[in-house]
Amino acid sequence: MVIEMEKIEYEKSGSLIEDINENMEYYEIKLKKYQDIQELINAQKMEFHNCKFIKCKFENSNFENTYFKNVEFEGCDLSNSKFNKTCLNNTNFSNCKMVGCDFSESDLMNIKIKETIMQYGNFTEANFKNVIIEDSNISSGSLSEVKFKNVNFKNTDFSNSQFFRTKLTGIDFSESNISGIVVGLEDLKGAIVNELQALELANLLGIKIKKSY
Repeated sequence: MVIEMEKIEYEKSGSLIEDINENMEYYEIKLKKYQDIQELINAQKMEFHNCKFIKCKFENSNFENTYFKNVEFEGCDLSNSKFNKTCLNNTNFSNCKMVGCDFSESDLMNIKIKETIMQYGNFTEANFKNVIIEDSNISSGSLSEVKFKNVNFKNTDFSNSQFFRTKLTGIDFSESNISGIVVGLEDLKGAIVNELQALELANLLGIKIKKSY
């Protein structure tokens, strides 16, 4: 599964806030490129199509109920921002800082997340479909009641994260860190793990392994 962004001719913009205010009638922003911008954003119920964000700082911003399609975030800081009830389609995050972001009840479709820090993130009741996450940190996060379909995790840190009521059948964690995760036995059934992970999960579930000599 490879997610490629189409080549797009962007119009460079100096302020996302100004563009939001100018487009409030239609709630839609298209074909814009934002670089090295530091702003506190309130973009609830906006739509972003074919946009690119490079090295922008949008900490504590609000993207609740927002729609993203064909959007790229590169080297951005979106820490503690709200993405709850948001739809992200064909959107990529690369080398971003997103500590404490809220993606609860969101739809993530055709997404690639690479070299991104998402510690303490809230993904409760989110839907993941055709999602690639690699070389990223999602430790100490909440992934409860999440629905996974066609996801690929590689070198991803899920340590100390919660997976309450999240079915993990067919999910391959063998190349990721799941140390200290909180998960129920029924939800864990069918998950794919490596040998060391299997030993740790056995201890987590109270299974004692007796060495044979």
